[in-house]
Amino acid sequence: MTKISFKNRVVLVTGGGRGLGEAYCHEFARRGGSVVVHDNGAGVDGRDPDRAVANQVAEAIVTAGGQAVACTTDASTEDGGRSAVDLALNRFGRLDAIVANAGIIHSDPIDEWPTDRFEALLRHHLLAAFHVVRPGISVMKQAGYGRLVFVSSAAGVFGQPGLTGYAVAKTGMLGLMNVAALEGSASGITANAIMPMGDTRMADTLLGEAGRTPDRAGIPSDAATRPGSARRRLSRQ
Repeated sequence: MTKISFKNRVVLVTGGGRGLGEAYCHEFARRGGSVVVHDNGAGVDGRDPDRAVANQVAEAIVTAGGQAVACTTDASTEDGGRSAVDLALNRFGRLDAIVANAGIIHSDPIDEWPTDRFEALLRHHLLAAFHVVRPGISVMKQAGYGRLVFVSSAAGVFGQPGLTGYAVAKTGMLGLMNVAALEGSASGITANAIMPMGDTRMADTLLGEAGRTPDRAGIPSDAATRPGSARRRLSRQ
């Protein structure tokens, strides 16, 4: 199978400092792409940001001979999202693709879900995608080319107990994908969504000890970086 090249392409990955996002950044770089590693380094609850997280990933890519720059702004804010797009343009002169991957996790029965946590999940998943895609798709329209990938979840499409805010936010990203695909098609822009599974910090937060058993609840230990690890994929090209 012919390997897809990202030579002379610039990719912005939100939540690119850890887990699946980090794996995406390294894979784009290995394929010749210049990468904006967008991550403020917050924990799985959205608190305690750490700028070193994104910087370490960018430095590792550069050390390996690739091109990357870290952006440590908060993607869930309007200024934070625009800053990442501006950094791509200022550093690399273009923006070809966005992977909207940033997010946090929280679990509670629906009748016990705190309002502030529900709003936080919407901010860190759905708004984090919107605040990067809105300025990014404007750049892509001018260039006549663009690729948008929304990292959604089967927990939203099919439901999962305890994940009210997460499920709602991830399903909302599918609506954003659909509109972006329709509006972007005339300008050479495609939009897709993936629903990956992986052995990550967020999975560990949910599964706890159950996720540390030999079968890891059915998720292979290398699922975060193994090609083809996404179990389901939605498309509106």
